[in-house]
Amino acid sequence: MIELYTYPDFVAKYYDLIYEELRNPVDYNFYLKKIFETNGSILEIGVGTGRLFCDALGKRKDIYGIDLSPAMIERLKEKISSKDYFRVKVQDSRNFQLNKKFDLIVAPFRVFSHLITLDDQLSTLDRINYHLVEGGEFIFDVFNPDLSLLAKPMDLNLDTEIDLKEGGYLKRYVTAKPDQISQINWLKMKYVLTKNSVVQEETFEFPMRYYFRYELENLIALSKLKLKKVLGGFNNEPLDNNTKDFVLICEK
Repeated sequence: MIELYTYPDFVAKYYDLIYEELRNPVDYNFYLKKIFETNGSILEIGVGTGRLFCDALGKRKDIYGIDLSPAMIERLKEKISSKDYFRVKVQDSRNFQLNKKFDLIVAPFRVFSHLITLDDQLSTLDRINYHLVEGGEFIFDVFNPDLSLLAKPMDLNLDTEIDLKEGGYLKRYVTAKPDQISQINWLKMKYVLTKNSVVQEETFEFPMRYYFRYELENLIALSKLKLKKVLGGFNNEPLDNNTKDFVLICEK
């Protein structure tokens, strides 16, 4: 297994603010609907700061979460009661071990894009299969690669600018260097915080793996899971040339 990248404290601190601006709520609605329809236990892989988890827990769903980044789990714990801390753990998706089986496991917001190698992907799918009850579902999403964006590097693109409630403002710049042979986009995110005329900068670099449609279908075929369907988006769209997100629904 190769070492995976974990989100540092400064990324976790501003994560909710940034993705409140950038992330379309359609995936949030899709996953919460699946969670609310589940009569049983749910596991969220890549639970992060609890975008889905906290609302599901607030509706008394029996939900649990794992994440590789301690900083993200600490942010999540700030939002929930200490009596529910047992529900969230710092664990690696490739070798996680929980003393529980689940009716639904989800890996939202492109968690699988952080799994770079085939061995890592299959190890994660094996652990998911082990933790599902018979007939349980696993749902995840990744983006459909835009070949025009992957054909050339992107340098210091300003993708977010936020006025902070405590004063000052935050800008995030993204640099991307595609590696087409490895199907990896190497990303560098530069955070620039300006407050009281003082400028602070932090950077975070990490790879994102991209997948093609039949590669995903073959990946599931190599695992012990069964592929039920591949959607072309979070509104149950069919696959077509306008598909931006692959949503895969699998079953044990």
